[in-house]
Amino acid sequence: MEHQEKPRYQLNLEELKAKYEDADRQISSYRTEPAEKMLFKPSKTGWSATEVCRHLIEFGKGYLHQMDQAVEHIRPTPQSDGPFRPRWRYRKMAAFFEPPYRLKVKTLPIFSPGDSQSVEQALEELSDIQQNVLYLIERAARDRWDLNRIRGRNPAFKMLSMSLIEFLVLMETHQRRHFWQIDQNFKRYEEAG
Repeated sequence: MEHQEKPRYQLNLEELKAKYEDADRQISSYRTEPAEKMLFKPSKTGWSATEVCRHLIEFGKGYLHQMDQAVEHIRPTPQSDGPFRPRWRYRKMAAFFEPPYRLKVKTLPIFSPGDSQSVEQALEELSDIQQNVLYLIERAARDRWDLNRIRGRNPAFKMLSMSLIEFLVLMETHQRRHFWQIDQNFKRYEEAG
């Protein structure tokens, strides 16, 4: 029998859980970096690693709020064991977020880095977001939520409906995009050394 390649972004709950656990490990690794490295700005307009983390916090809070709203308002909750896959437009958006990125896009004001926080505060809050997503994934597994059918509103474009799998895939690829950006900042910091 021939091996068929799995469609892009088709995931089960265990794969989603592993992706967010990986993200949390990545965030933990930043705790070992010196504060000056986390605060280093690669250019006058570029974000430091800490500002990138604060951007991810704002993005994550907006997405988590909308996912919580979607789950709260669905009765009865549609059930499925997956796998789950975003619709075409959201697969394209996820592909756009994939690192390494070639095109920079101006951040929407609602996802701007926000108020100043210490490096440790930013990392703690970003890790808390990962834990909240992991809790949501655990609930989805326990209650067999159909991540394709439970829908909420995009936090920036309220007229757009998103399924839970779309929220989770976009949030995860967006984080990896910015983890790549942090790695690039670290390389520039070392070069400036």
